[in-house]
Amino acid sequence: MFVTRRRHEEELAAARAETTRQRTRAEKAEATARTEINVRRHIGEQNGLLHAANARLTGRNKALSDRLAAAQVASGFDVTKAKQTAGRIARLQKAVATARAEAAAAPAKARAATAGELHRSQKARGALEEQLLTVQRSNEVQAAQLRDLAEKTREAV
Repeated sequence: MFVTRRRHEEELAAARAETTRQRTRAEKAEATARTEINVRRHIGEQNGLLHAANARLTGRNKALSDRLAAAQVASGFDVTKAKQTAGRIARLQKAVATARAEAAAAPAKARAATAGELHRSQKARGALEEQLLTVQRSNEVQAAQLRDLAEKTREAV
């Protein structure tokens, strides 16, 4: 078949354009692949560093929590007693609120009886609040001891 010069040049130009397009596409894909490889390498390094830092902090936190637990045991702090006292105070506060609501709704004669009960419950609440303050003061002393222990530990590390 006979091909004209113009047709030959058009086909040659189209082939060159396609070759250039394919070359550009391949170079772009190679650049993207290199970038992805470098980014993955960098992410792997960062993850390794973060893992090492996390492992160090986890070990340090465990050691400090062990020391804290030992200091609490040594100071005689009783968690269950503190929780029980707080629970009793909450129950008494609820009872006082209920008694006040009933007193507001009761007739005058019944109010006097309710007022006496309210007075007794407020006395009991005061005694429990004193106990709670004692426990809180003990906790504050223990917290100060633990801070001192933490400072000594930091200095030692």
